[in-house]
Amino acid sequence: LEIREKLAKSENPPKSEEPSAFDYFALLDSLIGLKEVKSQVRKIAAYARMKRDMAVKNKNDVSMVLNMTFVGNPGTAKTTVARILAGILFESGLLKSADPLEVGRADLVGKYVGHTAPLTQQVIESALGGVLFIDEAYALGNNGDHGLTDYGKEAIDTLVKAMEDYRGKFCVIFAGYKNEMQKMIDINPGLKSRIQFMLDFPNYSRNELQSITQLMLQHRGYSMGENAMSRILDVTDIKRKDPNFANAREIRNILDQAIMCQNMRCAGTEDHEIGIVDV
Repeated sequence: LEIREKLAKSENPPKSEEPSAFDYFALLDSLIGLKEVKSQVRKIAAYARMKRDMAVKNKNDVSMVLNMTFVGNPGTAKTTVARILAGILFESGLLKSADPLEVGRADLVGKYVGHTAPLTQQVIESALGGVLFIDEAYALGNNGDHGLTDYGKEAIDTLVKAMEDYRGKFCVIFAGYKNEMQKMIDINPGLKSRIQFMLDFPNYSRNELQSITQLMLQHRGYSMGENAMSRILDVTDIKRKDPNFANAREIRNILDQAIMCQNMRCAGTEDHEIGIVDV
């Protein structure tokens, strides 16, 4: 929101496909990396505008089915892109809300028999007219729920039915790890056929992580020398071997620790430079 407000007040706002939507596309372009993801978002936006124009020309209601999966490791901007995409679809006239409803397993799965379906249905009805973003959606596929219940599958079944009953009235985005997401989708045969797009969010490269680190430092009012920066990136090179590497979240966690060390080392001074000793 802060970035969008700044863009709106800018004397030379960036150009985009639609003047009324320039802030969403500018925000998309401002994200570090994600070249293929950005390209796919633009294709989806173009498809949405085409459908809208056809509906207007034929004097029909603007309605279309747009359900997606966002796959990738944590910290790869899946939630951020979902928020931007919701804004773009809103500007295109396909959604009535620019703000996605962001939920997780706990918001959909009940704790006793007969609780899950109405709970999931309530969430779905709250998302009508907008985007329903289900983070770590693969958790719904954990059949057995600690060996006791199968409520996750019940939530998936309710979602699949709603995606048909409310076709074109809302957009569902399932997000999570790639392999785990595939297992979750396989639970209900009808789910895969109701998902039109799959966006793959790759891990950030070393150079991209450096840009993210610099951006975080700028926002927090700190600076960092080349040696300290190199040490942080060396740490991320090691952590990247983890199949669940947390990308930008990993950078944030490292910076949190380094800033605490810097604060202890430089207590009582106005020094805001993080040194290699802090890293």
